[in-house]
Amino acid sequence: FDQRRPDAPPRALPAPSAMQQTAFDYESYGASTRHHPMEHLRERCRRAGMPSFAELRERPAGPLRVTGLVTSRQRPATAKGFVFLALEDETGMLNVIVRPDLFERRHEVITDHPVLIVAGTLERRDDVMNLLAERVDFVHHGHGAEASRSHDFH
Repeated sequence: FDQRRPDAPPRALPAPSAMQQTAFDYESYGASTRHHPMEHLRERCRRAGMPSFAELRERPAGPLRVTGLVTSRQRPATAKGFVFLALEDETGMLNVIVRPDLFERRHEVITDHPVLIVAGTLERRDDVMNLLAERVDFVHHGHGAEASRSHDFH
């Protein structure tokens, strides 16, 4: 509303960017039907040599680095301190296994951040893929998932 011209129509607000819309959706609903947070990071991941999870279907077992949104964290009492993460990108899911010593060293990163970068060894058994984590870090910003909520063990 322009106070100098009371008869002037209100100014339109600029439309939110795709990343802002994703952040709004995740804050409000915990998900988005428009965009996945990883879409906003895909180009950065490609430049860093990190494949999408769909591309892993064709990849042999061995060293790997990926980025994904954490959808669950599990630490079963019967797993001898191992932690299991489910990561998601816009193309699929990946299971991540975190050894107890790595979890203790990187506890805050693993439990406090919605988007993680995980380096480790891709393992294949039949049709199941797991990434045995060796390093874990987090993505600081630029994904729109700051308010996402995972299903956690606590």
